[in-house]
Amino acid sequence: FFFKQTTEYEMLRSLVGSEMCIRDSVSTTQVPAGFMIPLPPECYDDSDGITSFDFSASQAIILDLFPPTQSLTVSYFETEADALSETNPIVNISSYENTTASNQTIWMRLDSDIDNSCVGLGPYIELVVNPLPDLNTPTNPFYCAFGPNSLTVDLNLDFTPFILGTQSATDFTVDYYLTLSDADNNTAAVSNISNTTSLETVFYRISNNTTGCYDISQFDITFFDTPQTNTVLPFIECETDNDGLFLFDTSSLEATVLGTLRRHQYANQYKILDLH
Repeated sequence: FFFKQTTEYEMLRSLVGSEMCIRDSVSTTQVPAGFMIPLPPECYDDSDGITSFDFSASQAIILDLFPPTQSLTVSYFETEADALSETNPIVNISSYENTTASNQTIWMRLDSDIDNSCVGLGPYIELVVNPLPDLNTPTNPFYCAFGPNSLTVDLNLDFTPFILGTQSATDFTVDYYLTLSDADNNTAAVSNISNTTSLETVFYRISNNTTGCYDISQFDITFFDTPQTNTVLPFIECETDNDGLFLFDTSSLEATVLGTLRRHQYANQYKILDLH
């Protein structure tokens, strides 16, 4: 029930679920048409779309519409029917979990502490839930390098397209970090990484540029040492029958190429090149 002025008067109010009417003497102030209490949107905690909202500050906001001398109690409900019948009130308004994966309306009811008359009721709070970005984490990426700090990887060039997947680069941003703390705080982002060790962990944060929702994940980059082979001197022989063919003994060739490398860790391939 909404009224245009602060006044004392009599009104008829129907009791929910009853044909009775009672006569109330009420002092009210109109709640403006279209009145809504702004509440920051929240992001999904999980894929089910459920997250936690704090709308405890809404009580002071709506009470500011009424004279400070008017003693009122504010109650919260998930449905209009509950608000009308004053059943199933929301108790924890500082950590309320939404019941649907989409936007949800919270009904507020204001009752006089003097005579328990209802002086205001409406869907004044809208819970907006935005989804987290999709995580497309690279799987077991690796590079070959010539010793520590010999290779620098451009993270944006090599991984951002994969992490974005079907998400537009215009709508989403991917940033990289060396620690989880930096990713959480969105500080000290890096654009490349070097092979300081053979295994480097990269944390990435993908953010929705419109809603601000973000998610964080990580992946490891493995750097393998590129094997260094020994140079094999040319095999020079003189043929004796002018047919251009000679039987070479290459039994020591593999040992010469590998040098100190362990044979079981490498596979060798040989090609015969026609130099004519």
